[in-house]
Amino acid sequence: MSRLADISRQAGWLLVLIPALLQAAEKPAAGTGEIIVRARSATIQQSQGVAEYVGNAELIQGARHLRAERILVYLKDNRPQRVEASGEPVTLTEGDSLQARARRLVYDMGAQRIWLYEQAHVEHEGRVFEGGELEYRLDTRQVNARSTGEDDRVKLVIPAPEAGQKESAK
Repeated sequence: MSRLADISRQAGWLLVLIPALLQAAEKPAAGTGEIIVRARSATIQQSQGVAEYVGNAELIQGARHLRAERILVYLKDNRPQRVEASGEPVTLTEGDSLQARARRLVYDMGAQRIWLYEQAHVEHEGRVFEGGELEYRLDTRQVNARSTGEDDRVKLVIPAPEAGQKESAK
């Protein structure tokens, strides 16, 4: 009976520890948490709710990293609502799952949408999207691409399945 009581106590501790361990192992979502902005210079206009960061500017929020020559952050009630970035190029990464670049980027935080303008390029989960303008929806991971000129076209590259996947599909 004492062995059964020991096993029961150990199982009770596991039931307490497992949720705590799982909670500690959870990673914050890429676009959540504090926002850190760094640059060579900054101009903050509190009365207008605008902060401008110039010179090797960088915005970090969780696993999301934005780099540009110039970043504007628009605030409402001291909370970032919109981010505009420009440079040659603007780059956005989110861990290993998303890499994007363009000459100009607009990020509407409330709508969870990112617009990329001028030579826009997005790599997401092995797929490549290119166009004059790209809209990327963070909540659904949907990409909308548009050309910006008569001779300009959008492009999608879907990678071929790996050799092991081809054989298993037969």
